Amino acid sequence: LISQNRNTFEIQVTQVDDMGVGATTHYDFTDAITPGFEASHFAFNTDSSQLVMAPRRNNRNIWLMNFDAATGMLEMDTTLTGSGFDDDQLESVYDVEWSGDGSKLYLSRFGSSGTTGQLYQIDFNDSTRAVNPILPASIFRSFGLKRAPDDRIYHLYQETNGAPFNLGRIYRHDSVVDSVMYQAIVFP
Repeated sequence: LISQNRNTFEIQVTQVDDMGVGATTHYDFTDAITPGFEASHFAFNTDSSQLVMAPRRNNRNIWLMNFDAATGMLEMDTTLTGSGFDDDQLESVYDVEWSGDGSKLYLSRFGSSGTTGQLYQIDFNDSTRAVNPILPASIFRSFGLKRAPDDRIYHLYQETNGAPFNLGRIYRHDSVVDSVMYQAIVFP
C-alpha cells in the first residue's frame, strides 16, 4: 500500500499480504530543489514498476518514482519538468493515467480563472519528455482519467462554467501525440 502524509509530504509504503498489515517505510524526497506537495493522484505502471505522483498544488512538477514490489523499496527517479502549472485553483494536475503499453503518461490540467482545462501527453520514448496538449478545443475544467477494460482512456470534463459534465475518450493512447484520437462526447 502506497500512501502519503498530507502534512509532511512523506510517502509511506506499507506491506500488506496474506499475513495482514506489516511494516511501514517512510520516504521523504523533498529538498531545496524538489519541494514537497500534497498529491492529487497516483498512477502505477505495472510494466516498468514506475509510480507517478501528481501535485495538487500549483507550480509543482509530477514526480516519477521507481518501486520494487519484491522489497517494497521506493526511489525517486525524476521530476517531469513542464508538468507543473501556474493555476490558481485547488487542483493543478487533477489526475494522471498511463497508456496501455506504459510508454505514455496522460495528465489532466484542471484549469483556473485565467487558464482553461487541458489534457496532455508525455511520451517516455521521446528523450525530451515534452508535455504536449491533445484536446482539439479548450474546455472549462478537466477532471478524472481512467483506463477502462476496453483499453481506452476515459476523461471527465466540463466544456463551460455551469455546463454538464461530459465523458471523452482517448483512442490510440499508445501512439505519439499527433496520432492520438480524442472523442469529445461519448454519451451525447
